[in-house]
Amino acid sequence: MHWEWNLTQPDPECLDRLCSELACSKVMATLLSKRGMSDPSQADRFLHSRLEDLRPPFGIRDMDRAVRRLRKALQDGEHILIYGDYDADGITATVLLVDLLREIGARVSFAIPHRIHDGYGLKPSLIRSHAAAEGIGLIITVDCGSSDHEAIEAARLAGIDVIVTDHHIPSEPFPRAVAFVNPNRRDCTSGMGHLAGVGVAFYLAAALRAHLREAGFHMGPAEPNLKKRCDLVALGTVADMVPMVAENRILVRAGLQQIQAGHRPGVRTLMERASVSPDTVDETDIAFRLAPRLNATGRMDHASKAVDLLLGMDLPTARSAADRIESLNQRRKAAEQEVFDQILLRLEKSPEERNRASLVLSNPSWHEGVLGIAASRLVHRFHRPVVLIRSQNGVGRGSARGIPGMDLYGLMRACSDHLVRFGGHAAAAGLSIDCDAIEGFREAFERHAREHIAGPDFRMTLDIDAAVPLNEITPSLLDELERLKPYGQGNPEPLFVASDVRVLSSEVVGEKHRRLVLVQAGGDTGRRHTAMQFNADVERAPPEHFRELVFRAGWNVWRGVRSPRIVVVDARNTS
Repeated sequence: MHWEWNLTQPDPECLDRLCSELACSKVMATLLSKRGMSDPSQADRFLHSRLEDLRPPFGIRDMDRAVRRLRKALQDGEHILIYGDYDADGITATVLLVDLLREIGARVSFAIPHRIHDGYGLKPSLIRSHAAAEGIGLIITVDCGSSDHEAIEAARLAGIDVIVTDHHIPSEPFPRAVAFVNPNRRDCTSGMGHLAGVGVAFYLAAALRAHLREAGFHMGPAEPNLKKRCDLVALGTVADMVPMVAENRILVRAGLQQIQAGHRPGVRTLMERASVSPDTVDETDIAFRLAPRLNATGRMDHASKAVDLLLGMDLPTARSAADRIESLNQRRKAAEQEVFDQILLRLEKSPEERNRASLVLSNPSWHEGVLGIAASRLVHRFHRPVVLIRSQNGVGRGSARGIPGMDLYGLMRACSDHLVRFGGHAAAAGLSIDCDAIEGFREAFERHAREHIAGPDFRMTLDIDAAVPLNEITPSLLDELERLKPYGQGNPEPLFVASDVRVLSSEVVGEKHRRLVLVQAGGDTGRRHTAMQFNADVERAPPEHFRELVFRAGWNVWRGVRSPRIVVVDARNTS
């Protein structure tokens, strides 16, 4: 893959104003300006945002209808069913509402479909076989339901009301639910379409608490503590790769604080198994260590195991559940690697595949549960949208992942004539398709992808924030950078470029990483900087000199000791 570097200079007057009014460095002012914050008051709110800054929940359409129906269910002692998706977003949303409603005193249970046997979303069969038989009076969907018209109609005919809470982009007509709470519905003006499914569930919880308080409804010895439940919101939001902006950023920051506090046994044991320290846990730990373990349950077995883990109230029970999940995660990694290796071998033998703007591949033997994560790895490696389909018995079910700057959902919608069903958002989607339509879909997807890919060689642009010599990576600057966290889409980890860097030493770490000792040439300090280069070409010796070096910088904490961390992203060598 070829990378193009893009370094633009912000307005100097804007930088001076930010530096003066915020008492920050020029580097920090540059980072804020490039994130769209030229006004000092706006930037100050971004850096110091709190839960109190969240927009009110009743701005989301149908929220008032949802909480009125929920209050009636509570007053009448109805049996409430929370129905969630089988990924980390749906799991955490399910736990949040079950936990909160139980605290209020509701009769509540949950159900999550089996990824392979049941598929995505609420099904009419569940209404007939479970909800009606169990005397369910109200179903609340979380992270699903926007396209489940048939099941919602079956519930209505059975005398069961449905509240849909979701964030996936819906098509019209909207479901005939008693309330359709989805900030991405066309007629919702809340401006909170960036929320994950668990974020929408959190807003439902906040609205319900406010509504019950105003109505004088007794909620137990004390009102439910929403802040303590932000750990669930952080897990689901980061896992679902939604933009790390506005409410999401506030909720994840608060959630990370709750995770560090360690009050939820299931999360504590999950961190133990993942070797994540509560003192230093961040959004990267969630994305690459915690969320994959939660997702492994739905990929390899049943997501209810993860719900049980997070609902567990004591450490021994949680540790037993975490052990089972760890075993599933090991199976998940093996199955994922098998799919990934097969695809790399196929692409190696088929150069014409590598020259396409997209990768749409199918195989009857692939494990359906790992296709999404294998697709994500392929996107990272080849920087183009990827669709992987398990084709069996005439039916294909698959997962799609997009690239930054491309609306994957829009791409899928443009090819919808070839699909039985699809759903998702700008970064990720799922689909079902008749096997005889796969080739037509493949060509249609390729045609539309080519309209969005800039250039035939699929160059990816690195948007560099600022030119910063290595000797300017000081403790005070690293402390400033901490205030930008959590990172994610819409608030990426800053990229810097340094020129004229000498390599003093190099050693291979593991099988494919390299540790470098660097020095800024021409500097007057002679200070040495340790840097990591991940997934490096370790067969070739590194150059003695980098003409330019693109890197990330931050604090690394090991056994309570902080040290600067530099990660090399790309380089241009002296010829």
